[in-house]
Amino acid sequence: MKKARLLRTGTYFSLPPPQLQDYPTNASQKKFTCESTGHTGFTFFEAKESEVRSTPVLEKGSLIVTTPQSEASKEINSILPEALRSRILEYVQFDTTSRMDDLVNDVFDYFREQFMVGDRVSIEGDNARRYGRITAMTDTSRLHNMFATTQSMDDSVRSYSYEVTLDDTDEKVVKYRASEIQRDKSFYSKIIFKQYLRDSTRRGEYVGDPWMVLEHLAKRYGIPTVMPDNQTREAILARRRAANGNVQNGASPPMQQTLLEPVKYPMEDLEIRQPRTMPMRPTLKFFSDDVPDGVEEPADEKKTGIKMKSLGPLLCAWETLNVHDTVYMLDSFTFDDFVDAMRFADEEIDCELFVEVHCSILKQIINGSGKLQTHLPKMAELEESDEEDSSKEATPEPEPPVRTTRSSLRKSEAQQLVKPRTPTPEPPKETHSAEKFLEGFNWVEQCKLRNFRDGGWQSIVVALLYRLSFDPIQKEACEEILARLVPADDEPTMDTIAHNYLHLDVNLRISALDLILRLTVATEAFRDQLIAAAQEMTRLRKEKIDFQRKRKELADELFKLDLERKIHLPANTPASPTETKENEDVDMSMTSIASDAKDTTDADGDGSELHAATKSRLRQSNKNKRKAAAEEARKEKAKKAKQEAEKTKKQKEWEKLLDSIEKKKDELRECEANINELDDDLRETLVHRSKVLGKDRFLNKYYWFEHNGMPFGGVPNSSTAEYGYANGRIWVQGPDEYELQPVLDEPAVSQDRQRFGFDIPQRKKKEEGDTHLTNSTQWAYYDDPEDIDKLLAWLDERGVRERALRKELQIFKDRIAEYMLIMKKHLSEPDKVEEEDDESNTRISTRNKTYVEKETIKDRCLLWTNSIMREENGYNHSEEYEPPKKGKAKPVKAAKAKAKR
Repeated sequence: MKKARLLRTGTYFSLPPPQLQDYPTNASQKKFTCESTGHTGFTFFEAKESEVRSTPVLEKGSLIVTTPQSEASKEINSILPEALRSRILEYVQFDTTSRMDDLVNDVFDYFREQFMVGDRVSIEGDNARRYGRITAMTDTSRLHNMFATTQSMDDSVRSYSYEVTLDDTDEKVVKYRASEIQRDKSFYSKIIFKQYLRDSTRRGEYVGDPWMVLEHLAKRYGIPTVMPDNQTREAILARRRAANGNVQNGASPPMQQTLLEPVKYPMEDLEIRQPRTMPMRPTLKFFSDDVPDGVEEPADEKKTGIKMKSLGPLLCAWETLNVHDTVYMLDSFTFDDFVDAMRFADEEIDCELFVEVHCSILKQIINGSGKLQTHLPKMAELEESDEEDSSKEATPEPEPPVRTTRSSLRKSEAQQLVKPRTPTPEPPKETHSAEKFLEGFNWVEQCKLRNFRDGGWQSIVVALLYRLSFDPIQKEACEEILARLVPADDEPTMDTIAHNYLHLDVNLRISALDLILRLTVATEAFRDQLIAAAQEMTRLRKEKIDFQRKRKELADELFKLDLERKIHLPANTPASPTETKENEDVDMSMTSIASDAKDTTDADGDGSELHAATKSRLRQSNKNKRKAAAEEARKEKAKKAKQEAEKTKKQKEWEKLLDSIEKKKDELRECEANINELDDDLRETLVHRSKVLGKDRFLNKYYWFEHNGMPFGGVPNSSTAEYGYANGRIWVQGPDEYELQPVLDEPAVSQDRQRFGFDIPQRKKKEEGDTHLTNSTQWAYYDDPEDIDKLLAWLDERGVRERALRKELQIFKDRIAEYMLIMKKHLSEPDKVEEEDDESNTRISTRNKTYVEKETIKDRCLLWTNSIMREENGYNHSEEYEPPKKGKAKPVKAAKAKAKR
C-alpha cells in the first residue's frame, strides 16, 4: 500500500500499486458529473473545478457548502414556497427511486394537483390567466362516493372544492376540480425541484439505498429520520435472497408461481367454501300447535293449545321464576308442570302452582306497606296527549264578506245548500269495562292486605293490565286480555273476573303473566338479589383461586414424594420367587442326602464285619456334615437377623413415605372435590342472564336452561324433587332477522353464488332438512340423547360458531342425556298416587270449591305445593290474608318453621 498525491488537487490517496498506476487514466476519462449543476461529460478535474470554484464559506461537520452552492440555495429558497418545501422533503424521504431525474418527475407529477391552503395558483380567465391564492378547501369526497368513509379514504382519491382569492380584485372564485387550477410556473418547475433535491437530500453508496433528507432539514421540518425496518440494507438483501431462492452464481431459478395461501380454520361458518352436506341436522321437535311451513302439524291428541308466539314468553317466565325463586319465594317446578298449570281449568279445584305464581308476582309489585315497587304508565298521559293534539289543530275561521247585499246573501245560501254536511265522528267503542270496575276497587290496598282469595288476585291483575294499556307498546296486548276478562257488555265483579280468568285462553294467560312478570324485574328486591349474587360470585371465585393454588402446591409436593419413592423402590422390592425356589431345592437336596445315608446305614446294620469299619467312617462323616450344616445355618440365621433389623428400619421409612403419598393424594382429591363444588356453586349463582350454549352456522341459538342459575335436577328439597329433572330439553331458537336476513337477500345471494357456486338459502334448505326456523319468535327442541350425538356429528368444527357450540355440548353431553332420560321416564309413567305424611295435602279452596285430597289427583301439576313458603311462614302466598270476622282484616300470624331451604 502506497500513498500518492495528485498535484492538481492536492488530494492524497492510499491505493495498492496496480490501482495507483491506473488512477490517472481513469481520472482523465469524461465520465464524471458536476454535483452542483448536474452537468455530465466532465473529467474528474473538470467536474471538480465546476463544482468547487472557490474556498468553502461554511463548514459544519461533514457538510461543506461552497459559494456557488450557497448562492444557488438562496435563490431556490427565495422562489420555492416554504409549505411546499416541507411536503416535498417528506414525500421523498426513504424513496428508493434510482435516478434523480425519475425522482424529480415523480415529485412534479404528484404535487401538480395536491394543493394546500395558501398555495399560489393561477386560473383561466376570460382572455388571460389570473393569479391568486387558495384561501379555503372543502372535502367533497363523500358527495362523489356515498359508500366511502372519510377516515378510510386515501389522499390520492379525495376530491376538494377550492376557493381562490384573486390578487388583482380580491374576488373569490370557487373551483370544484383540481384540474381547473394550475400552480405558478415561476417556481413550479422541474429544474428548481432538481436543484432543491440535490441540495437537500443524499443517498448511500450502495445500489438501491433510499434517498435521505439532510439531518438539519429533517429536524427543521419534523421529518422522521429512522429508516423503516423493511427498507434497511439487511432487509433488501434478505428479500433478494428469498426471491432468488438463495442460489449463488449459476443460472437463475425458474419463475415461481404464486403459492396459494392455505385456508386457516376456524373461520366464519358461512364462508366455508366446501361445507359438509352430510349428515343432515337431526329433526327438530315442536311444542306448539302451529309449526313453520313445510313441517307436519301435531296430532289432535298431542295439541296443547299453545301457539308459537307464546312459547318464548312461556320459557322466559319459567326460567325467571325458577332461577330467582328466592325473590318470589317459590318452590322449583318442572317445565311440564308449569305448562299443565297454565292450561289447567276446573270449576271445583284450583291449581296451587298457577295461583302461587301470580300471587308471588303481585307481592313483588306492591310491598307490605302498600308502596309501588316498579314504574307504571300514568293514566293521565294519554288524556294530555289527546288534548295537545286537539289544541294543535287550528280551527279555520270563516271569512266575512266584504259587503253584504241581497245577491251575496242568495249566493251564500245556495252554497250552504250545495255543500254536504260533515258527519260527526262517532266516539270509539269501548272494548272492556276495566275503568268502570276500578272505580270501586282499590287494587293497591287489596294487594297490600294480600287479599288474593275469591277472585282477588285476578282483579288485581286486571287493574295492572289496565294501567299497562296506557303504554302504546303494550296497549294492544292488554286490550285483548281485558276484553275477555271484563267485557264491556257484562257487569264487572270479582266473581265474574275470576270466572272469566278460569276460561281464558292459555295464550292470553301466558301473555298476561309475561306482562306482569316484566314489572318485577325493575323492583329493588330483584336488583338487590342480582347485586348479592354478583358479590357471592366474587367470593366464590376468590375461594376457588385459593383452592387452585393449594392444588398446585399439593401436586408439586406429591411429585417430589413420588420421585423419592421411585428412588427407594429397588431397595424395598421383595425377593423374587426364583431365589426362594432355589433355596428350597438346596434344602431338599441336603435332606435327601441325609435320608439316603440313614437308609444305607439301616440296610447294612445286620451285615458282615467287613462293612463295620465302613459304617463307622460313614457315620463320622455324616456327623461332621451335620455340624457343618448347623454352623452354616447359625451363621445364616445371624446374618438374616442383622438384615432384618436393617430392613425393619428401612421398611418403617418406606412405609412412612407411602403413608405421606397417600395423605397427599387424599388432600389433592379433597381439593379437587372443593373446586368442582365451587364450579357448581358459581354456575348456580350466575343468575343475571340465561347463558346460551352457542349458535350454529345459520345463527340458530341453542339453550340448555339448566346450564346456569339452577341445580341440574331442580332444587333438591322442593315438593316435586323426586321427579329428578327441571326441563330436560335442549331448546333451539330461530335466527334473529337482523343477523341472518342480510345474507338471504340481494345482493348477498348473487355474490355468494358467484363466489361459492351456491347461496345461503340453498344451503339452509339442504343442510337443515324439513324442520327449520325462520325467525327468533320460533322455538323447537331436542329431548332424545341420540339427537345430541347426531347434532355433534352435524356441527362443523371448521366454523367459529359451531366449534364453540360443539365444545359446550361435549362438556355437558352426559348431564344433558341423563336428565333427558329422567324426563322421558317420568312423563311415560302412568299417573299414580304418592303418599305423604305432610298435613298440607289439600289444594286451595275458593268460596264455592271444596277441598280435594291428593288421592283423587290425576293432573301432575296439582301435586306441587309451595313448601318453601310454608316452611318459612306456615302458609303460602294466597293464604296469607285472613278474612275479618269482626273488625279490621289482618294477615295470618303463624309460627315460622325451623327448617330452612
